[in-house]
Amino acid sequence: MSSLPDLPTNDPALLAAIVETAGSVIVGLRPDHTVFLWNRAAELLYQTPRGEAMGSNYVLRFIAPEHQAFVAADIVEVLAGKRTLNFEDDSILPDGSRRTLVWNVTRVLGADGSAQGIVAIGQDITERKDADERFRLIFEHAQDGLLLSDQSGVIDCNPAALAMLGLTDKAQLIGHRPSEFSPPTQPDGVASDDKSRALGQQTLNEGALTFDWVHQKSDGTQVPVEVSVRHAALDGRRVSVVAWRDQSRRRELERERAAIQERLDLAQKMEAVGQLAGGVAHDFNNLLAAIRTAVELARDGLPADAPARADLDVALSTADRASRLTRQLLAFSR
Repeated sequence: MSSLPDLPTNDPALLAAIVETAGSVIVGLRPDHTVFLWNRAAELLYQTPRGEAMGSNYVLRFIAPEHQAFVAADIVEVLAGKRTLNFEDDSILPDGSRRTLVWNVTRVLGADGSAQGIVAIGQDITERKDADERFRLIFEHAQDGLLLSDQSGVIDCNPAALAMLGLTDKAQLIGHRPSEFSPPTQPDGVASDDKSRALGQQTLNEGALTFDWVHQKSDGTQVPVEVSVRHAALDGRRVSVVAWRDQSRRRELERERAAIQERLDLAQKMEAVGQLAGGVAHDFNNLLAAIRTAVELARDGLPADAPARADLDVALSTADRASRLTRQLLAFSR
């Protein structure tokens, strides 16, 4: 099988094909910002055919007004010999939409070595930047503490994580291990440093882990949190994605529930005692009524001067006092 002939890398047709089929936007500008190169990707992004774009002032036509001065200044520097990498600007498309591009820019030299213009290769990063902004919005405003850490310690954190530890600046936490902001021991009596290392090894083995932890502010205030950790890859290295959920309110609610339950239990006991007292008082009152009736009948059957009448009167008086006591018991039961 015969091999294909080698193509010269400086072949104009090959270079034109590469430019035309590239997925990146490739634009060539003269020193006066007019277009001399406009590939297919540029046509699609800027919604402008090559014939219409050629010769037009790219900066004035497509660059967002607030970025035009920066772009023009960068073009001057590139023409002077600087090579620009990762230059970011916003373009305004014919339909009014805005796209963010990041550019690598170099100059084009003529045969005499003088700068004839620039060539810029751009990538549309609008979606990526929007996603980054959404993530940053969530990260910065989440009520849970969010952290990224590696073997060196914390590499990023959000304001909620700082607030939980009573800190005000990321520099106070970055580079430190979270266990450094903990009491000497955890509630189970294990040293915080030892338990942190054990949990770190367990997370490494399992890939993700959720557990309870107690942090401590500089003023000694303890902050119970639920910690969720998951390993991930960032720029080719392993990092830990950590979320802290403050359990202080939950613990407070648990204490309140326990107090309410205790009062409820006491109320139920009092209710039972009241029901018992009411039942006893009701039965006792019935017995007293029978006793009183019998005593009255016995007294009324005696002569007025009978000595026993005085004893029966005492019995009736005692029955009246007992009746008042049963009424008090009935009132207590209610």
